[in-house]
Amino acid sequence: MSPVESSRQSLCHARMILICAVVGLAAIALVLAWPRSRKADDVVAAERLCAEATRLAGQSNLTEALKTVELAKEAAPRYGPAWLLSADLLERASKDEEALAELRAGHMLLQRDAAISLALLRHLPPYAPLSETEPLARQAIAQSPGSAMPRYFLARAIINSHNSARYAEAQAELRQAAGFAPRQTKIHLEMARLQILDNKESEAAASLETAMALTTANLRDGTTSPAASLEERRIAASWLVPVYAKLGREKEARDMKTLAARLSESLREIQTLQARASASPPDPNAATRLEGLMRALAASPGS
Repeated sequence: MSPVESSRQSLCHARMILICAVVGLAAIALVLAWPRSRKADDVVAAERLCAEATRLAGQSNLTEALKTVELAKEAAPRYGPAWLLSADLLERASKDEEALAELRAGHMLLQRDAAISLALLRHLPPYAPLSETEPLARQAIAQSPGSAMPRYFLARAIINSHNSARYAEAQAELRQAAGFAPRQTKIHLEMARLQILDNKESEAAASLETAMALTTANLRDGTTSPAASLEERRIAASWLVPVYAKLGREKEARDMKTLAARLSESLREIQTLQARASASPPDPNAATRLEGLMRALAASPGS
């Protein structure tokens, strides 16, 4: 990483911390200011408002959906699903920093909520410091000891710290995660990344080939979306290019390079169509084209 990139990441992280601090303080103030006479959150009202927000979002009315979910949080500040829905809506509105800040604020209020802990882990950027990610991941593991993803995120954070002395620990976490969720493609991709860093190309090739096969199987079974499957397949293909080259498998390296380029082009088209379909007002032609493209991808998962 160049000094310029490092500086940019540091600035971006500082900005996110500031946003999270503001949102967190607002959330705490909301709870502290809540009438002392109130014995419990109005969960029924919060559930109704969340359902309404979901309906509005389904109609591509994200602005009103966000306003409605805020009312749900006011009705029941400690109702975890409202915080999760708010973060999801913000993400759909391309407000990723605000979504992360929302989850951090929700986690400050609901430390024992396993769903919020895991959602926060999912939203933390890869360059978030290990000092933040590792305690959160270990908390999530304690909350859901039989869950794969908290272990995956812990391993990823360790790998991203570039401390080779802890690579064996990361590998152990990934193996446990794979035991809990053997068909989770992300785990096999992360295992391959670790093996590449450790100069174990043969093992990396096997992990990436497993990931490629899983993207096809999971899409066929409907356990992953076409767009997510396409992105995971693109990552596996692009990583296989240098791995195959180092192993002397030149033809397979060329084939993977061609496949990765085609998948990248398809992903760009999907992202463009998604942006146009979710615009205000939405583009009906883009929505129709996007729906057709998703159906085509689901029908030919190995493409």
